[in-house]
Amino acid sequence: MRPRIPAAAALAALLAAGCYSPGEPVAPPAPVPGIASPRLHHLLDLEDARAPLAELEPFLRDPDPEVRARAALAAARKGGEGAAGLLRLAGRDPEARVREAAAFAMGITDDPDLAGEALGMTRRPGATAAEREAAAAAAVRLGGERVWKEEGFAALFGDADFFVRRAAFRSLVSAVRGWQPKPVLGAPFTLLVMNATREDPVLVACAALALRGFPDADPTPGATTPQEWQENARLFRTGWMTALAVDTDPFVRMASALALGPLDDAGASKVWGILSRDPSPIARVGMSRALAKGKGKTAIEALRQVVEADSDFSVRSAACEALGAKKEAARDAVPALAEAAAEDPSRLVRVAAVLAMDAIGGEEATAAVKATAEAEDPFLRAAAAGDLLPLGDLARLAKDPEIRVRESAVGEAGTRGREGFAICMDALRDPDPVVAANAAGGLAEMAPKDPVPAEKGKESPREPAAVALEPAEAAQAVAAIEEVLAAQAAPVAAPDDGADLRGAALEALGKLRASTARSLATAHLGDPDPSVREAAAKVIEGLDGKLPETPLPQRLLPFVDPADLRVLDEGAPRVRFETDRGVFVVQTLPSAAPVHVARFLERVRAGGYDGTAFHRIVPAFVVQGGDPRGDGSGNGGSPTRQEFSPVPYDRGVLGVPRSQHPDSGGCQLFFCHGTTPHLDQRYTVMGRIVEGVEVLDRIDLGDRILRAALQ
Repeated sequence: MRPRIPAAAALAALLAAGCYSPGEPVAPPAPVPGIASPRLHHLLDLEDARAPLAELEPFLRDPDPEVRARAALAAARKGGEGAAGLLRLAGRDPEARVREAAAFAMGITDDPDLAGEALGMTRRPGATAAEREAAAAAAVRLGGERVWKEEGFAALFGDADFFVRRAAFRSLVSAVRGWQPKPVLGAPFTLLVMNATREDPVLVACAALALRGFPDADPTPGATTPQEWQENARLFRTGWMTALAVDTDPFVRMASALALGPLDDAGASKVWGILSRDPSPIARVGMSRALAKGKGKTAIEALRQVVEADSDFSVRSAACEALGAKKEAARDAVPALAEAAAEDPSRLVRVAAVLAMDAIGGEEATAAVKATAEAEDPFLRAAAAGDLLPLGDLARLAKDPEIRVRESAVGEAGTRGREGFAICMDALRDPDPVVAANAAGGLAEMAPKDPVPAEKGKESPREPAAVALEPAEAAQAVAAIEEVLAAQAAPVAAPDDGADLRGAALEALGKLRASTARSLATAHLGDPDPSVREAAAKVIEGLDGKLPETPLPQRLLPFVDPADLRVLDEGAPRVRFETDRGVFVVQTLPSAAPVHVARFLERVRAGGYDGTAFHRIVPAFVVQGGDPRGDGSGNGGSPTRQEFSPVPYDRGVLGVPRSQHPDSGGCQLFFCHGTTPHLDQRYTVMGRIVEGVEVLDRIDLGDRILRAALQ
């Protein structure tokens, strides 16, 4: 933060310069373009502190429409009883900018009672195009199965405005992920979707990603006839296979491949024929993943050839993963995977090959994985710490000098029941809190389970002796976890690196039924880290059957200096990233996430990204890095409240990784390879690449950010 000049010192400076005469009024400083006004800064400060709705409500009557719009977002992010009423009020504001913000804010509340309100906003006379677009996204996100059952919602997918249709389709991708079981949509809705997507590649890709699981769903009894269900599935498969073969957009071909569902030998052969001549690595990645659903030998042989011969490392990696998904059926491909693990020039492929062999199993795979556990590369040693590794090798890796290796080994030990007890007990005292957290989580999984009630006429099943701890062992574990937790006192002001350990320790004490579980959980309901508070509340819920009342969440960090808090994109800084694979430039978007962007730029100025690794690469999805720990577990001491926005996740967009808790984003970064609508309005957007986006496709696992600096 830049230093503030005390008011008295500033006045003295003006007097000395002859710029001020006693009795003359002092003009307020001219507002800096793009910087938050004092009133807006105050509102964002309250939002960051998750102030009560009563403190936010007056801002919805502010004369500045930008303040009213931000107040609607603040109310949605605060949530709770009364938030819906404030959003309905904002949805009737005389300014379109405020109504648009209110419509978007409804969508991030996850309140299904607001679905009808959002749908109504799409039909309101005089609504602007942007307003209808935001309202359509919210209506689909909140509508559940009404989206396809009720005409008003379904009509959004055929709306005369292309942007409304696009918003509906993008929202459908994330909305359907929560529909369990997948409903049978019916041929009319299927035809509506397929016809509406033909004009635009984004719509085709979104429809494919949203509806990919529906052909596999069993028909719901009474909802449709078997003939209707079969016709529905046929329509899907025919449409996606056609797009796979002829569409000119690689992301459409990728998404269409993912939507195909199970493939017989003929279908797998057709996909393999298209894959072998497709010029786009991103499309070939999608087809490799589609072949994982092939039922016969053709798919396995095709994937083996991809591992051995494809020119692009991301495609070879995806093929390894697909073979791993086939498990023991892919044992004929183990020699190719073993060769890839030892010799492929890409670290991502080598790691993927090891993980695939671990999933496939067998003597040949076991020998190859055991040899990998001796590799010099810590990424490979970490990958080898899986199901196939003998316990002695696992114990050795649990003391490895590299944190990522110890994390993997201890995590695996925790899945082996009592066999891994000694490893987890020893790792509880590891100096790294994430390793120790993995140990606590493993011990929690060894807790004795309540027997499942026996069916009539059958003996009640018992917990296998090899899995659950004996009472004496459970007591040992409880004592050790209590000791570790006592040494990890919560910080007074802000989250720290011990949050993972505190949360895991509390959960373990709850599962192990420690006598101290309630008192320790209650003491941590006020922890500065939201993930620890959440873990504490779940422990008490497990004991009482209901979530406890928790104190208002504390502020995560001191709020951003007013001079650093931009709210407009015009004139916003750009950041130049120099990496092992080339240079790209990011345009920051403070209007989408003012607090995140301010803290990101502060870290860039301090050199906080220099030398950090890209620790996670998911082909055709994301490139992730920026963690000072290098393993994906760190936040760099800068946890920040979520600032979800309407900015869509497309190729080159810069987002903020997080754990399950929405307020868990920190210093880490991810960049999208392509259109990823299931991330929309669920992860904070900070910027987008405006130069050098092709560099993303070359970044391999473990490559580094050499330098990040303001351009």
